[in-house]
Amino acid sequence: MLRCCAASVQDQIGDFEVEHLIRDGGSGGAFDEWAASQSGAVCVSEKDDGMYDAINRGFRAAKGDIIAWLNCDEQYLPNALQQVAQYFQEHPEVDILFGDVILVDELMTPLAYRRAVKPSLGHIRHSHLSTFSAATFVRRKVLDEGHFLQTRWQTIADAVWIEELLAAGYRAGTLEEPLAAFCMLGSNLGQSTQLFKERVAWERETGSTDRLQKKLHIWKYRIERLKAGAYRTHNVKVSAHVDGSKGRLTQTRWISGRWKTAKVKAENFKSKREGAFSGLKINSRSTLATLGHAAVVFALAFYINGMAEGDAVKGPPMLMFSLMYLSFRSKLRDLIWVVLLYSFGALYLLSELPSDVMVARFLTFAAGASLGLMWSASLRNLEEWVKSTVALIRKIPGAMILTDRVGRMILVNQAACARLKDKEEVFLKKELFATSFDTEGRQKEPLKISDWEERPPDGVVGLSFKDAEEPQERANVFVIGRGRYRFYAFMLNG
Repeated sequence: MLRCCAASVQDQIGDFEVEHLIRDGGSGGAFDEWAASQSGAVCVSEKDDGMYDAINRGFRAAKGDIIAWLNCDEQYLPNALQQVAQYFQEHPEVDILFGDVILVDELMTPLAYRRAVKPSLGHIRHSHLSTFSAATFVRRKVLDEGHFLQTRWQTIADAVWIEELLAAGYRAGTLEEPLAAFCMLGSNLGQSTQLFKERVAWERETGSTDRLQKKLHIWKYRIERLKAGAYRTHNVKVSAHVDGSKGRLTQTRWISGRWKTAKVKAENFKSKREGAFSGLKINSRSTLATLGHAAVVFALAFYINGMAEGDAVKGPPMLMFSLMYLSFRSKLRDLIWVVLLYSFGALYLLSELPSDVMVARFLTFAAGASLGLMWSASLRNLEEWVKSTVALIRKIPGAMILTDRVGRMILVNQAACARLKDKEEVFLKKELFATSFDTEGRQKEPLKISDWEERPPDGVVGLSFKDAEEPQERANVFVIGRGRYRFYAFMLNG
């Protein structure tokens, strides 16, 4: 991700000059090799006392008029630095600038839009800093006057720093334009338990522990965010660097302004990528789609039931068939609410029938609804188990390739990707070719994987990824499953 971060600085163009300093904690090896190829940046690799100490060292070495930093999981968006340079030129009274940020996942898929709202001292002290360091810029005089990050904090030094600057009287402004992309990895320091521990310690130091004051500052700030349009949806276009790509890749998506929504989306996207076979369809289960379907069927059931003549009962059966469909397509928690809605609806529709008929038919409906809930719960548990198993296979240290019953690759785990020196996407859905060896280890005739059924060859087979080529790898093969759901697992030797 460091390569992408650095590239997002190097391709900024405009009426300004960039002094790009890259600090590394002495990792050596690959970093040193990559740093030697960087002509547009000054790369320094040395031992430091943590992230904030490294940032302070960069601050002290920097000579520019406007100072900022990026962590390696962040990127500047196109034209970001030109907008910043122009803003400071037009607003000489502003010392600190906060810009908007787009939250993304590892593939730079937009997740949420975070509007920059000028932070208040009370909100920072009692809650958190809602602006992002990736879109924060300060004038040089802030550093010249001795304001650096406090390295005794491991996760909240940026919040403490901004609180210190605002308390010292430095003037802040906001630029309501997306300047940076922040990658939601789940491992970010700002999402760690260490952050909450340090928050508690700092709040005690500053005397910001009053619960009523905390609630007042939070609600006051939420109102300010509401007035600034921080919670509305945005149609955004994110152009960012992705590992392995040449140049920026662009994605457009409608996204909300909520952090929690972005966090859930990031976790869901990661779960789908890590827990899915190539070619295995993963159904997206939208709460909105479920409730919309339920509302339409509910209204239709009442309408059709009212049209029925005589003793015909059509509404409750329609609700039952809808539940059967939703048991496959919905999240369990959404299905529970639908069952409650449908149950009240069915009871109302049956209330005009004789008591014994009403009770019998409602009990039948209740039994069907209960079975639907149990089936849905079992199916969701099975899906989660499969996802967890597949994610585990991807992370085991042994190099493994999985194919379907005809030899198309559906999974290449991380160890195999490292060994083959390519990404999993390069291999997926492509055919794997196998050959046998004689007792002296010489290559024999090619093997047709689709003919193996439940009896793959014993011993070592040769593997190649293009027809009529010499084997590139050797592996032992095992069969998993039967019939249509048969897979072959190739454990690479060596």
